[in-house]
Amino acid sequence: MREPPRPARPGFTVMEITAVITIAALLALAVMPAMSRFDDASRAAGATEAARLLTFARERAVASGYPVGVRFDTAAHTAELLSIGVDAAPHALTDPLGVPSGAVRLREAFRTEIARVAIPLETAGATGTDPATVWFDHRGRPHARTVSGTHAGVLSADATVRFADNAEIIVHARSGLVEGP
Repeated sequence: MREPPRPARPGFTVMEITAVITIAALLALAVMPAMSRFDDASRAAGATEAARLLTFARERAVASGYPVGVRFDTAAHTAELLSIGVDAAPHALTDPLGVPSGAVRLREAFRTEIARVAIPLETAGATGTDPATVWFDHRGRPHARTVSGTHAGVLSADATVRFADNAEIIVHARSGLVEGP
């Protein structure tokens, strides 16, 4: 029996390759805006999470009667809940079982970065203050503390946390109300 003739060079035609490239380009064009919207939504969720932590800290301070704060690390882009321990020093806030809350990694989890934290003090020139922690007292009012945990003064103006994408959280100096995305 005789075999059917084979083509001289097996492969794809120019038309087939052109069709595949065109389809891939159209798919890429369709996916790019969706990915951009995903990144924007993820960054917005990071700022919302930071505002949620501040609100939780305020509510926890009012409920427990003890100072609770949120420390923002602008180098590591993290936010961590803190409380004043029995030794009067700041410690990671613990849950009812005694497990520390841990820092929220905003860059890794939400693709957002903290650009600046501003906590203006009424007591100008207070030494040793923690420049990146917003504390709340038993009445829910914000204040500042030193790195060792002692009270450093009340805020002279609203505290702000600004993110790289220009999202901003405001903690009102007089009421402690957290306003943000």
